[in-house]
Amino acid sequence: MSGHVAANPPFYVEKDIDYFGQTRHDLIAMIPAMPDASVLEIGCGRGHTLIALKQRGLAREVTGIELVALPRASRESAHIDRYIVANVETDELDLCAETFDVIVCGDVLEHLNDPWAVVARLKGWLKRGGVLVASVPNVREARTLYNLLLRGDFAYRESGVLDRTHLRFFCKRNILSMLQIGGGTIERIATDIDTKTNWRALLNRITFGLLEEFLVTQYLVVVRKAPAG
Repeated sequence: MSGHVAANPPFYVEKDIDYFGQTRHDLIAMIPAMPDASVLEIGCGRGHTLIALKQRGLAREVTGIELVALPRASRESAHIDRYIVANVETDELDLCAETFDVIVCGDVLEHLNDPWAVVARLKGWLKRGGVLVASVPNVREARTLYNLLLRGDFAYRESGVLDRTHLRFFCKRNILSMLQIGGGTIERIATDIDTKTNWRALLNRITFGLLEEFLVTQYLVVVRKAPAG
C-alpha cells in the first residue's frame, strides 16, 4: 500500500512503483467531514490520497511527507500544496506546532525505528481537537500465527503483515496504546474486513466478533486530540 516510511531505504526503493500509488479510500472514509481542513499525510507515496481529498472537497490544504523521491510522484500537482522528501523520524522539518486538522499515517508506523516517538511528534503538529488517522497491520491474525506457531515460518514478504520493510509488529491492544501516546481519545476503530464479504468477514459475523483479532489483518483508528480548554 502507498504511504510507507521505511527506515531501511534500500529495500524500500526496490518496491514496485505501484506500491506507492494507491488511493487510500479506506482512510479517507475514516476522516471526519471538515471541508476547510489542513491535512498532513506521512508516507504520502505519489500523493494520490492527498489529491483525492482535495478533489472531493474534503480538505482545503494538503501536505505530504515521503522518505524518498519517487518517480512520477505528484509533488507538482496543483492539488498538493506542499510535498516534502524527508525522514519523519530524524529530519528537522519546517512544520509549526498545532498546524494541521488531520494527520494521516497509512501503514507507516510499523516501518519506523521508534513509532511511539513519532506519534508524540505528530500530536505536536496537530491542532487542538484535530485527529490522527492511522492504519496498522495486526500481527495476531490467523495466517501469520499459523505460519509461525504450526509451521515454524516467520518468512518476510514483499507486502502484507510480514512486509520485509516492517521493523515493528503490533496487535490491537498495542496499536491503541501507541496511538494514545501524547494524549487524545480513541474516537473510532475500524478493520479491513468491516465492509467485505470474504471468509474472514463472514466468520467474524457468525462468531459475533469473538474471533475478530485473529481475522483482521489491519486496524484503522481515529484518535482525537483534546480540544482547547
